[in-house]
Amino acid sequence: MITVQHPEFFSETLNTIEKEIQEQPYQYLISTHSLVKLLLIEINRSKIAHGNEIWKPDALFLKFLESVRNNFKNNYQVSHFADLLGTTEAKLNEISKLNHSKLSPWFYNF
Repeated sequence: MITVQHPEFFSETLNTIEKEIQEQPYQYLISTHSLVKLLLIEINRSKIAHGNEIWKPDALFLKFLESVRNNFKNNYQVSHFADLLGTTEAKLNEISKLNHSKLSPWFYNF
């Protein structure tokens, strides 16, 4: 568990994200993505303030997430992304498992 420095910021931002998702205004996905980035920045700032190490996902995982996000409507198989990124399905599965537990609270709990 991470103790954040500004809990009111989290509450307000999570409420804004929820509203964006429910109402789906123009470019709501871009807005939501940016708000999640702000939350992650605030988490890292809070961790630094408490002397904790910052989690940094590796570059391949970030490229994989970005590729999935950009092609979400196409419903591609993992093999497509492996070819696109010059890696294997096994490697993408491995990095996804390693990073899933660190991402899941933020992607599944709001």
